[in-house]
Amino acid sequence: MNDIVFTDKENRPSEDAVKTELGNLYKEYQSILNDITDHTLEWKYPGKKYGWLLKAQKKRKALFWLTPLHRAYKIGFIVREYEREALLQSTITEEISGKIEDAEKYPEGYGFSMVVTKVTQSASIRTLIHTIKTLRTKK
Repeated sequence: MNDIVFTDKENRPSEDAVKTELGNLYKEYQSILNDITDHTLEWKYPGKKYGWLLKAQKKRKALFWLTPLHRAYKIGFIVREYEREALLQSTITEEISGKIEDAEKYPEGYGFSMVVTKVTQSASIRTLIHTIKTLRTKK
């Protein structure tokens, strides 16, 4: 089960604790963070229901939110209309495409998230992040 593990507001997750909880996904987690060195990373605590999450942002615009889980992680995105259209026409996986198609519309864009439980899923997440970064650079 992929439970939220960092729910104590007083204890921001340490790198060692994240490594322990993610297990074999820790290396993939590190790869994602290494791919976004041009973004600021900040731990946020929206409440016990969501636990601690890591927000990646650039100029106050979020690229994603990542929540470490037990042997998994949840990653959430909000994409703008033009990004959504471009992503749906790109070579992303069917799983991600389905999430984007079903994304809920918010004032700031379309919100969707995925729980990553397998190392093999991380490559498609990294491709998605790279594609969003590229789209935002062109705009």
